[in-house]
Amino acid sequence: MNNHKKHILYSLTIVYLISIALYSYVEYNSSMKAIEKTISNELIMGAKAVPLLLGEGYHHKDLNKIRVSKEKDLKNIIKLSNFIKNTEIAYIYSFIIDEDGNARFASSSATDDDLNNKGSDIYSFDIYKDANIQKVIKTQKIMFANSEDRWGTFKSVYIPFKAKDGSDFVVGADCSMSTMEMLYLSSKDHIVNIASSLLFMIFLYFIIVYIFTKQLSVLLDKKSKELKNIYEIDTITSLPNRVKLLSDLKINNSIKLVLIDINRFKLINDIYGLHFGDKCLDFVAKELLKEMRDGMKLYKLDSDKFCLTMREIDDDSLKNLVAKIIDRLIKKVFTYEKYSTVLSYSAGISSISSTINPLSLAEISLKEAKSSGEEIIVYNSELAKKYNIDGKKDVLDDINYAIINKKIYAYFQPIYDIENKKIVKYESLMRLEKRDGTVVAPWYFLTISQQAKLYKKLSNIMLENIISVAKENKDLEFSINLSSIDIEDMEVQNNIFTRISEEYLTSQITLEILESEEFENFDTLLEFGKKAQEMGIRLSIDDFGSGYSNFSTLVKLQFDYIKIDGSLVKDILTNEKYEIIIGQIIMFAQGLNSKTIAEFVEVEEIADKLSELGVDMLQGYHIGKPEAKLI
Repeated sequence: MNNHKKHILYSLTIVYLISIALYSYVEYNSSMKAIEKTISNELIMGAKAVPLLLGEGYHHKDLNKIRVSKEKDLKNIIKLSNFIKNTEIAYIYSFIIDEDGNARFASSSATDDDLNNKGSDIYSFDIYKDANIQKVIKTQKIMFANSEDRWGTFKSVYIPFKAKDGSDFVVGADCSMSTMEMLYLSSKDHIVNIASSLLFMIFLYFIIVYIFTKQLSVLLDKKSKELKNIYEIDTITSLPNRVKLLSDLKINNSIKLVLIDINRFKLINDIYGLHFGDKCLDFVAKELLKEMRDGMKLYKLDSDKFCLTMREIDDDSLKNLVAKIIDRLIKKVFTYEKYSTVLSYSAGISSISSTINPLSLAEISLKEAKSSGEEIIVYNSELAKKYNIDGKKDVLDDINYAIINKKIYAYFQPIYDIENKKIVKYESLMRLEKRDGTVVAPWYFLTISQQAKLYKKLSNIMLENIISVAKENKDLEFSINLSSIDIEDMEVQNNIFTRISEEYLTSQITLEILESEEFENFDTLLEFGKKAQEMGIRLSIDDFGSGYSNFSTLVKLQFDYIKIDGSLVKDILTNEKYEIIIGQIIMFAQGLNSKTIAEFVEVEEIADKLSELGVDMLQGYHIGKPEAKLI
């Protein structure tokens, strides 16, 4: 090797070594900050959950005068302890401030050893001396601190609250310093391992350049296939997902396709919890796998939908087969831990008599089955006529006509503020005028506009319409509905922020995110929310309670408004469970300083009931329908 090549190799070696050192330093500092942030967020979430777990009325200052049985105290301890299992939190607890200014435990979680002995190291209303508690009461601000007591050394958070009777109370959470040190050490070891691996790769490169290149190529191909499999597999059921189904349909869409949906699955999630719901989905997946025959394939799609595909079977035979499968499914009782439930199902079946994607046809059939109350619906000519599916070209022509002729409109539905007794906000809803003059909602054009890559144009036109109306009504707020497509498209996202900022409308605009939307990259949503709040733009979560209610998402994003899903509101007068659910959502929102908006308020009696429960705002036909002009 000549001196010139040696000089290049030596230079490259030095550059690589410096790069590795810089990378290790930056990555280590970044990891430390990430660990601190994660622990802080988890502590806040755990502490804020305490009032919900203990319930209203457990924090009045004179509560220590009331005798609480050891059985009741133990139940509270177990409830708090179970909540923080599988987290990095060591303890969560709550203090009341008595008439003498003493901090007394309302309740606290306990260790497994304490619980195994059916007791706790503390008992409700023991006095606890901690200067941090008095500081929090005085400042009324969240405070982090390093604390040390007879239970150990911790990083702690203290959060002030007010009970309904005006009493002060403080909730808190601890993370053991030993736990944090283990996380730091693990991160440090991880960085060292990465740096060592990189050094090894450099030396190996100089020794066997050609062989290494070949091996790296093979390894990259293998990893690429593994990543593709991960991308195409549902994490809960391990079944191929929607991405895989769409990929398979590109190869061959001449198949029969069945969508099976678990009825009222969102209610199961709301009542029993997300973990219960995940176990339920896994149970249904396993039962459906038992029904698979030659030529059939099972997929897990969004939310609670499953998809069966098969070939060479007529509609009647397929409907009978699906009916038998569902009949066997409904006889299965799903049991997890101490809860059991019987499930019911709806199914939509596609047809191969159309050039439209069979998944679209099955989705229409399923929608019709759920709205009509039928168990199984097969796609037919009547549905094609009703939804104008076979007229896809007509829909595209209508979309292009509306774009060219500026026939995209913003309709506005009023939102009534109960305390101020007036309309203070409007939800902005997209409408499109067809060539025949008919004005239609997004159900008619949204899916096809996305497939035809026209959705971005519709969004931009809609944004300009809303901006125009907002500029003329400076005393009103306007909400803009955003899907995962909008938020994950950086061009659309940047245009939204730029236009709102340019027109000085940050205080008038609320960005409304659909709660049931699935985001491929949740960090993108968090960054979007952070940027909006830094600009002074309010955030709202739409349809909360519609199936995947994620309380940690509310804590992380700190929504200004929480819109309670209409499926809970419309039956509140006849179903006491919905009243309880709505009450819990309101209580949680109050703890986060978020305002609640109830949708689907159709009659005065519902409005009165929601007002009694403490909802802040009302939306629905009782208040006003969506109209092109403001009320």
